[in-house]
Amino acid sequence: MRRVFVALRLRLFIQLMKRSKLIKSHRLYVFLFYLFGTGRILHFTNPKRYSEKIQLLKVKVNTAEKLGQYVDKLQVRDIVAKLIGVDYLNDLRKVVDAPDYLDFEQLNYPCVVKTTHDSGTVFVLQDAPKQLKREAIKLKLARSLNHNYFWKGRETPYRYAQPKIIVENYLKDGGWDTPVDYKFYCFEGTVRLLQTTIKKNDIQYVNYYNSRMDFMELKSGQYGNLPNFVLPSAVDEMKSLAEKLSDGFCHVRIDFYFVDNKPIFGEYTFHSDGGLLSFSDPNFDLELGSYIKCV
Repeated sequence: MRRVFVALRLRLFIQLMKRSKLIKSHRLYVFLFYLFGTGRILHFTNPKRYSEKIQLLKVKVNTAEKLGQYVDKLQVRDIVAKLIGVDYLNDLRKVVDAPDYLDFEQLNYPCVVKTTHDSGTVFVLQDAPKQLKREAIKLKLARSLNHNYFWKGRETPYRYAQPKIIVENYLKDGGWDTPVDYKFYCFEGTVRLLQTTIKKNDIQYVNYYNSRMDFMELKSGQYGNLPNFVLPSAVDEMKSLAEKLSDGFCHVRIDFYFVDNKPIFGEYTFHSDGGLLSFSDPNFDLELGSYIKCV
């Protein structure tokens, strides 16, 4: 019976995503988003869980237009350069307004092509793609540029990001399929949690570490741990940088890569996993939620 309920809930969640623009009330939308995404009721008064408070951050706190600069992958570069310096930025090779201005013959491979205003529209190109693949990439980029990512989860910062296409240097992290992503969960400018996302042999692993950077026996979603993974010696530097970048925010996640013995800034994320992150220890949702004081 439970499996039937979960399947129905996930189907409703998918339908909600497809028809997101039909629901004008942001409070109603995040209520349904949370209900279908987690199976739980969202409490607008006296919320306790981290996942609940993320929904309230969306509609009550993180609503200023200026936050669009932080999630915009191009504009945020100026912010990061001012706060911690240009040395922590990945090399930017090209900026265009539309796919037709993307000349695949002129790109320096390998490289990464991505949109600036959403999450997930990323193409890793080891060399010049064939004509058919070029057209497919351009079509996906065009669709992405015409879509406001805000509607999916009502994350207001994305509403004000400027849709463009950028080409960046390809980051290679030896031994892993993709560079390890170091995600620092910051609360009032203090790191309380580190999440590492590691992909090896087409399998994704997620590890968690406390504020002292000690490994935690904690899992999330469908991903297992990689216990023998060793944090780089620069993890304390990345932690310090994350706290500088997060200063002044009630809660934000700051992501870094570590390539060629150097931290590279990844992104600002104000609503991690849309507020649908589930932990193997349900009490940890409450513990993490206790650090959010502004809702």
